[in-house]
Amino acid sequence: MKELVAVKKPIMLDGGNFGHWKARMRHIIRGIDEDAWTVVEEGWSAPTMLMDDKIMAPKAKDRWTDSDKAASKFNSKALTSIFSAADLDQFKIIQGCESAKEAWDTLINHFEENTSVRRTKIDHFA
Repeated sequence: MKELVAVKKPIMLDGGNFGHWKARMRHIIRGIDEDAWTVVEEGWSAPTMLMDDKIMAPKAKDRWTDSDKAASKFNSKALTSIFSAADLDQFKIIQGCESAKEAWDTLINHFEENTSVRRTKIDHFA
């Protein structure tokens, strides 16, 4: 049986603490399960199957394998952790994300890209 990692002080992404939030969330998600962090790094998408007409279509949930179910579970746990640690303004940025990787990458692009663009503008006008 897996042990749960208790977070003594919850962390909330508020727009001004992204570097700190990112480092803490990486460890919080890893504490849930290393496979949850793998889903953040590598991504997850709903299982598909090849239909009779040779077109890929979503696989019905009753046809998911144990591996499909496990990957979905780890994505859900990681995505829930990310959603739960974002304040309302930051949640609006990621609310449409279906995978933990998509949410994570969206936040990285939003915060780290904006910071580098700001630095470039400052350097250009300095």
